Amino acid sequence: MTAPFEQRSAELEAARAEIECLRCENQRLRSERNAELEQFVYIASHDLQAPLRHMVAFVGLLEEELDDGVAGGDAGEYIQFIKSGASRMQLLIRDLLAYSRAGNARLVRDEVDLDDLVDEVATVIKTDNPDVDFELLAGGLPSIRANRCQTGQLLQNLLQNAVRHSRPGGSPRIRVAVDEFDDRWVLHVEDDGVGIAPADQARIFEPFCQLGDGSRGGTGIGLAICARVARRHGGDISVTSRPGHGSTFHVSIARPSAEAAGYGGTPKDS
Repeated sequence: MTAPFEQRSAELEAARAEIECLRCENQRLRSERNAELEQFVYIASHDLQAPLRHMVAFVGLLEEELDDGVAGGDAGEYIQFIKSGASRMQLLIRDLLAYSRAGNARLVRDEVDLDDLVDEVATVIKTDNPDVDFELLAGGLPSIRANRCQTGQLLQNLLQNAVRHSRPGGSPRIRVAVDEFDDRWVLHVEDDGVGIAPADQARIFEPFCQLGDGSRGGTGIGLAICARVARRHGGDISVTSRPGHGSTFHVSIARPSAEAAGYGGTPKDS
């Protein structure tokens, strides 16, 4: 009886080892495929910028060459269409590059003072949206160990998203807060905007997802960048929202020791 039992045990152990080997090989192939795809996106986006800059420059020269009478007719309208499309393409390429870099760049953690970083990001948002008077409630935020550039990207996209999806005619109010745990930090960015329907709350973190008719601007990549930055830091991102009652985005960032131990995902108590 002992020999068959030992034989069966050895067969099970060999099967487990083979399954683990297949799992590792599958993970390796997936990583290689993703790396190749990200590298392709980076190269393609980078190489598209030069001809697009030339197009924008020559359209500008063409506009200068046209006299006022011609430029005020159909030709002037066509030029504006070209300029608008080129600006849209430049924005899309910029966001694609940011998305690619968030996945490709080696993660170097720094000591990040979130109060200082939020102030810097808010200044950029105000410069980009001079006609929007928003109120930012933040202060007393901790310092965290994270990549400063990527954390700045994350905050800028979340604040820009809050401003872009504010209620018409209102003055947006945005609150930034942080909860600290032994194994992670959880950033909360709360707004009082139009909110997000439950059916849309999972897909908004997918690349190129835009809600509504796209009239609020953006390329649909900003929240995908946020999700990628969160995952690079051993965490995740989620949203709680009700249409007409604003949204709160929750971003978990694993502490370096917890990340090394395998922590990942937004905790239930966040």
